[in-house]
Amino acid sequence: MQLPPRGQCRADADRWMTWQSATVGRNMRGLIHALFNPPSEQRDPDAAAPMIEIATGHWAILDGQLKGRQFVLGQEFTMADIPMGAYALRWFEMDIDRPAMPHLEDWYALLQEREAYQTCVMAPFE
Repeated sequence: MQLPPRGQCRADADRWMTWQSATVGRNMRGLIHALFNPPSEQRDPDAAAPMIEIATGHWAILDGQLKGRQFVLGQEFTMADIPMGAYALRWFEMDIDRPAMPHLEDWYALLQEREAYQTCVMAPFE
């Protein structure tokens, strides 16, 4: 599978990045705030439950998009993978029950192999 022509590829990447910002990112920011930011004794898993359900639906959409693809737009890494990759790290680090999403999991494993992802996204906060 090859990338579509340059203009179409950019439009598709923009569409996925906009979707990430308006859906995945919007919900994940709240979820991160609920599950990571407060001290552990102040975290409220019940308040996070609706956000987890919404996030699961969003990640399932991406899992479907990734079926038959290594990356969001095909077999090549593109700018469409970058913004969701940052949230994927948090999604997979959360101590929550999540359904199996094999295409999403395979994509995330590929991201973790990338040196830039390891250096810039997976680096611990200091």
